[in-house]
Amino acid sequence: MSAASQQSLEQERPDNDRAVFGFFNAIQAAAHQWQTELTGILDAPPNTPDGKQSMITEQRKRKPQIDAVVSDSLGSLKQIFRLDVKEHEWGAGALVELDLGWKDIENHWTLDADNTETALDTIRKIRDKLDEIVYTCISNTLTPDINDRLPNLEIGQALDLEFVYGDDFPRDPKLRQRLVLEVAQEQAVIQGGIVDAGSGLIYRIAPTARERRKSLWHVAGLIVLGGVLAAGSAFLGNWVPSWPIQATQWSALLMNYAFLFVGAGGHTVIDALKQKRAQTKPTFVAMDNWMLWLHVHEMPVLYSVLWADLGFILLTAMVHDLDWRGAFAAGYSIDSVTDLFLGRFESLVGKATPQIKGAASS
Repeated sequence: MSAASQQSLEQERPDNDRAVFGFFNAIQAAAHQWQTELTGILDAPPNTPDGKQSMITEQRKRKPQIDAVVSDSLGSLKQIFRLDVKEHEWGAGALVELDLGWKDIENHWTLDADNTETALDTIRKIRDKLDEIVYTCISNTLTPDINDRLPNLEIGQALDLEFVYGDDFPRDPKLRQRLVLEVAQEQAVIQGGIVDAGSGLIYRIAPTARERRKSLWHVAGLIVLGGVLAAGSAFLGNWVPSWPIQATQWSALLMNYAFLFVGAGGHTVIDALKQKRAQTKPTFVAMDNWMLWLHVHEMPVLYSVLWADLGFILLTAMVHDLDWRGAFAAGYSIDSVTDLFLGRFESLVGKATPQIKGAASS
């Protein structure tokens, strides 16, 4: 797909690599610009035949300008490949595709401005053929450019391929999807990132396994801290009058807390298995690599732990006979349970507020 997949992963690319990528980018930019202009002619309102005819006439001047950029870049690529065997080894196929593709466009480029319909058919064919030119260029420059951009992201932040590159991608949806799948197939080429082809995202990851394991300790530490606070809350009665939880209940609270997270964990595992069963293309799912998945989703997971802790607090306050079975079931459906009890809590507070205001004003 690109030079980066054929060569050792080095931070600094050879000058010839940079030159080759630059010429590919030049061809892609020229082809894409021309494709956009041709699309503008085809999409122009049908009630402006004179306007269309004028735009068609302008394209007879435009084509030699585009040809100058493409032909010059192709010639430069041929010169580099003649002198550099390594560059020629990986780039020869792409050069042939671009060279023959451009000659095919030249073979079909005959515009008669006086025959609008025939000219529009020619423009439509050329516009579609340019898609292959654009695809071939981006296919060879996409992964190097991704590697250049990833260091600018925070750990866990996602690079959205459609947002960043979508305007430069081919028009054909199949070619656009193929580019994303090609990146996913060459996962090892992506330096410091993990590809999720299903969503078209590349997550920035920490460079070493040791740093990535810190995410596990952060999540585990937050869960353990919640358990300590849950058990400790049983002893607040020593300082808070009329505290509803007795000190002897600390073990029951800790057990309920543990089973709530067992239920939540079970739900996560089942969801991951469902994702894996439904997987039809290279998509980054939890079952593939739990540690890596947790690393790139660390912040959402931490927020989920806090949400589960909030659910446990509300459950304990509103369900006085809660046992481990109820805690497990609540953990399995913690999102809806927390929403339900949070709604009840807000309703109770809303009803109590007028009474408090009344007592304060009397």
